[in-house]
Amino acid sequence: MKLSSLVRGSVLCVALICLPSQASTELTLVCDVKTRVEYNGRLDKTLDISTRIELIDFPSQGFLSIIPDSDDLPSVSTRAGGDREVVNHSNQEKWHLRNRISRDNSVVENEFIIDRYAGTLSFNGTFQSSRGNTISRVGFGSCRRVAKNQKKF
Repeated sequence: MKLSSLVRGSVLCVALICLPSQASTELTLVCDVKTRVEYNGRLDKTLDISTRIELIDFPSQGFLSIIPDSDDLPSVSTRAGGDREVVNHSNQEKWHLRNRISRDNSVVENEFIIDRYAGTLSFNGTFQSSRGNTISRVGFGSCRRVAKNQKKF
């Protein structure tokens, strides 16, 4: 191997090490959530939910997804396109994501905020039909991280 090739490779290696990178995050959370569901402004039901949430965050690609396994909580993602509008207010302290989907004079809006330090979660979601009926969901709770590589039993 020529010295010039070795030097170029070393410089490249040093340059790659020095490049700043944003770490990606894939988490599984278990969250205990209290929710309130209203239909046209009237309380329909309250729920206490324990749910797993898959959180995938790839800042370098601008991708964030929050996916609960409960049908009572909405999913949100930065994947835009079609009828979906995305607002991402996430920072080092919180994941904060809002989606809005408009289709056939109906609107669905969902928002999640997960505080990365306190472990708290809040969300709200609204569905407004083309006939003017509205279903609203609001909730809050606390989350804990599940270690994927550690067996409990």
